[in-house]
Amino acid sequence: MRDLGYSIKVTTPSGIGIGVLVWVAEEMIEHPPIWVMWAAIIIAALLLAWSAWWIADAVFKRMRWFGELPDELPGEVVQSDSWLADAIWRIHLRKWQSHANAQADFADQDDAFWERLSDTFHEKVRQYLFDGKIPVWGKPKNSTLWKPIPKEFWENHAPDWFNFVQKEPSDLNTLVFGFGDSEGEYRALRTNKASVEALCRAENI
Repeated sequence: MRDLGYSIKVTTPSGIGIGVLVWVAEEMIEHPPIWVMWAAIIIAALLLAWSAWWIADAVFKRMRWFGELPDELPGEVVQSDSWLADAIWRIHLRKWQSHANAQADFADQDDAFWERLSDTFHEKVRQYLFDGKIPVWGKPKNSTLWKPIPKEFWENHAPDWFNFVQKEPSDLNTLVFGFGDSEGEYRALRTNKASVEALCRAENI
């Protein structure tokens, strides 16, 4: 039997793995005990797997060092695609319904309906906004661009109740609530429908 140290020419994990495989082949020819064969195969496989992982990790590190890969891969971008007014009706009515159709039913509702709607609007929805569970975009004063509204904004602001019940969805704007800055208000509030639906499923509404 050839000396094992002679068979292994390199000291890297992959070299050791290859050397062990060569040794196994020689042993199988001369003395083929089953337990030795399987033990050696398992050791060689582990060493080769470790070597492959080490090489892959080194390649990815090099790609990041030289700018070929970003530190973090971008995720899915959430965009505004629905009016916030329609989302509020989804939360209150437990289904999607156009703002116009919901407004048409106002005359047939009693005081209890208005109380529940007011609670949804002023408490539940505003809390969702402050918690960041509903993403919102709006147009700042003197701007035609929709911009994301940070969740901290809602601590001292709220959607306009009277615009919600009396006007079109595109007219929904923010109002100062407490000690907010009136110069930082937004109009034409929008949101993301998939985010709202995911929230409703999580909250069972």
